[in-house]
Amino acid sequence: MRVGVIRVITISEKEELERHGKLIERLFPGIETVSACIQDQPRGVYDRETERLAAEKVVRLASEMEGNVDAIFISCAADPGVEELKGKLSVPVVGAGECLASLARALGQKVGVLTIAEGVPEPIRRDLRGFLWEKVEGAESTLDLRSRLDSVLQAAKALLRKGCDVIALACTGFSTIGAAPLIRRETGVPALDPVVAAGSVLYNLLCGERGW
Repeated sequence: MRVGVIRVITISEKEELERHGKLIERLFPGIETVSACIQDQPRGVYDRETERLAAEKVVRLASEMEGNVDAIFISCAADPGVEELKGKLSVPVVGAGECLASLARALGQKVGVLTIAEGVPEPIRRDLRGFLWEKVEGAESTLDLRSRLDSVLQAAKALLRKGCDVIALACTGFSTIGAAPLIRRETGVPALDPVVAAGSVLYNLLCGERGW
């Protein structure tokens, strides 16, 4: 089962480019990933304009990958290009945001959403309907998370004080830094990784198609 992973940040290092795909491979045996990234977005997606630009590039890149994969995963919680692609491609397309929201809705009564942006990504806001929200202080793009683990933990604890019973990490940059296991270890509350959430959906989707 081969999944095309599209990163919405421009990455030149092979190991970093493949990080999210390798996470899925490690947790979901039987899935092989091939990773690619969009161009000319060195800071990724962090506002409406960069999301719009990314969506156009994601659609083009996914169309190029279609014939070589069994499914495509857009590794971004804003799901740029996902809705356009669902009606266009012959293979399943999933976004990190929609997968994260579905898992959070199933596991929590009061979902706390942790973001890097000034607001919650539309797929999560739409699918969860009601939620608590906190932004990581000082994080303006996914690149900032690497140096702000303390701020990530502080924001997670702020969500707990508001009364959440599960934390949804609404940026795949949290997957890059391994934030979910850190938050679970420090707080004892479930923290949902968006890449892992997508991997779970993909695994069940592809295994179901094969009757496993």
